[in-house]
Order: sequence, then structure tokens, then C-alpha cells
Amino acid sequence: MKNTICINAPMIDSDDLEQIRKDPVFSDTEFELFMEHGLMESAIMQFVFMFIQGVGYNAAYDMIKYSVLNVLGIVKRKKHDKENPAITLRVDVYDKDGNGKTCNHRSTNVSINYIMSADEIEKVLNAMTNSLLIKDC
Repeated sequence: MKNTICINAPMIDSDDLEQIRKDPVFSDTEFELFMEHGLMESAIMQFVFMFIQGVGYNAAYDMIKYSVLNVLGIVKRKKHDKENPAITLRVDVYDKDGNGKTCNHRSTNVSINYIMSADEIEKVLNAMTNSLLIKDC
């Protein structure tokens, strides 16, 4: 069974998603685009990660961070709004059992500004990813 990442980002199209799919890091990952772009503002990107049970912390951490950075890079190249360079990321993480049933929902919202340095963006994404992967057992 594969992990699943669903992305709702108005600037991401199927060609962009295909580019991400080709990355060997995502060989066990299925990607889907939410096509209901009218439901959210264009400055909000939503990611839904569904991990099969048994995916290790490091693998989940890398997958979240790497996929968000890839999508941010694509959006940054396409969006040249100097007056409003902020993007809000909504990230939801679920665990998926062997039957495909989801559980253990965790969620967070983070604002990222293109004017931030790469190190600042990295720190924000590290903190976000760490907070999402701490399980309450």
C-alpha cells in the first residue's frame, strides 16, 4: 500500500504534479490534486498526508518537508505578487491502517512569506513538521 499526498494549491496543475511524481523520493507515494480551488483563497495551500502504518518518523518527516518545499518552489516561480507575498499552508496528517482506514488526525496552519530567507523558511517548516509528527498515544 502506498502513502498518499493530496494537494490543493490553485497554482499547481497536473504538469507540476507530474514533475513532483517523477522524483525518486516519492516512489511509494500517490499524489492527488484537489480541484475545488474556488473553496479557498489563492494564498492558501492545503496538503493532506496519509501515511500507511509503520512509516517511520524520519520517512514521514522527509516526505512532508520535501513535498511542501517542492510545491512552494513551484508556486514561488509562478506567483510574483510583491505586494502580498504571503502563503498560508494548511497541513493535515493522518495515519492509514492496512485496510485504508484513516486515524490519528493532526493539523496545523503556517504562514510563509517569500521575503523570508531560505533558512527562515526551513526553520518554520522544521517546527511545523515536528509538531505534526508528535503522536498522542
